Amino acid sequence: MDIKSLLNEIMTLNNLPDYNPFINWRFSFEMSPYSEPQLSPNYRLMIDKRFMPSTGIHVSNDLRTAWMNFVIGVACYAYRTVGKEFPREFKVLLANSAVVAVLSSYLAERDISQQVLARDWNSSYNESDKDIPRQESIYELDDVLKCVPDGEWIYGLWTVENLASVNEMRCVIQQPILDFCAEIIIASMESYYFTNCFYPPKMSVTPRRIINHEWMILYGIGGENSLRRLMHIIGHWISKRHFFSVVAKLNCFQSTLIPVKALGNRKLYLTKDISSKFRGPPAGWKRTHLAYLIAKKLVQNTCIIFFEDYDLLLQLIKCYLKVCSDPYNYHVDKKYLTGSSTPTEVDDGCGLLGRLITFLKYAEPYSDLFSISYLKYENVTCEAYYDDYSVKWETLMKEFHNLNSEASIKEFLKEFLTRECFDVDCEKLIDCWGEYNVKEQIQSRISEYFKYSKKIYDKFQKLMN
Repeated sequence: MDIKSLLNEIMTLNNLPDYNPFINWRFSFEMSPYSEPQLSPNYRLMIDKRFMPSTGIHVSNDLRTAWMNFVIGVACYAYRTVGKEFPREFKVLLANSAVVAVLSSYLAERDISQQVLARDWNSSYNESDKDIPRQESIYELDDVLKCVPDGEWIYGLWTVENLASVNEMRCVIQQPILDFCAEIIIASMESYYFTNCFYPPKMSVTPRRIINHEWMILYGIGGENSLRRLMHIIGHWISKRHFFSVVAKLNCFQSTLIPVKALGNRKLYLTKDISSKFRGPPAGWKRTHLAYLIAKKLVQNTCIIFFEDYDLLLQLIKCYLKVCSDPYNYHVDKKYLTGSSTPTEVDDGCGLLGRLITFLKYAEPYSDLFSISYLKYENVTCEAYYDDYSVKWETLMKEFHNLNSEASIKEFLKEFLTRECFDVDCEKLIDCWGEYNVKEQIQSRISEYFKYSKKIYDKFQKLMN
């Protein structure tokens, strides 16, 4: 049986959907950045150009059939060759993931023809050659010059030896499994965005939910290591540049990504719900992100009156917004994403984490944020490990949050605000409230205490009027 007949027969045995996007899920990761291990060459996906649908096909049914045959070939290769050392259950997930990767346009390639020609010309160019027209090398194939895969896949030849047989592929491709594999692909991209790994270095809610998925249970690969390996393999196939270029357009980011084109010039469609998950500081900016999340709580708390570094709070929000508006240029893997190797600023939380953790420890001792090791490690909060930690601030926070009635709080604030040496930089405080979008009701509630000090109250009212 020739390859074309093999693919046709397998296609009739499997329930392949139309090539529509399979993606509409929501995930949440909060991990510190690591580096994803390299993928073994044995796990690369292979594409055979001979079976890629021709751009000259204009009849929709013929085009669909051509793409279905093509993705069956990709799935057969993933099943037998990529999945060679794995049990059948794992092979099935690899095959379905390959189908999703192609049909949803996650595979892409980069045009390097101009780079190659410019490099070759510049390396051999002499002033005496200026009148000689530049030419391509006639000894190299155009395809070799033009494009390289952007992801861990290669061009090659499918054979009956490296493709799964009809019997092996019977009922392998199924819509529920395709949906599940699409979910895994999106999860791997979100994990990469926030942690620089396709699988989070630490177990989180999303991988645990995927592990408990009925298909994982049904196929008997419900362990964390199996899911990590699956996400490691298929995450490497995907073009991160292509995926994030679509995300950038939907989120209106300042995109400096190296341009790529989808395999077969297809389009990658992502919903707003998907793109919204890729907002916030990328991998490499965890301290700044955490500082921002706690600072948002602080500026809405009465304790903001006591804080002495409004300038740093303003610097923090400025840094946070700058990183979020151009996340790929601040990602730890930015050299791959954008080609830039210039050093970025240091992620130090703008020198605020010591005092912010101290505030959170007393204001919200059971906050979910304390599940993150930057804030709490082995059941001990980490404020003292940061340079800005202040014993004076901790004493004040402890004393204030031990007050158990409104009357005692008012008495404490009255005594504090009327001290001769105490003052509030009202102008900077108002700026902080504006930058952090604090509601007017909250501003009014906090500023009401300024009445205990005529000096502070008059200054505040003058600025507000």
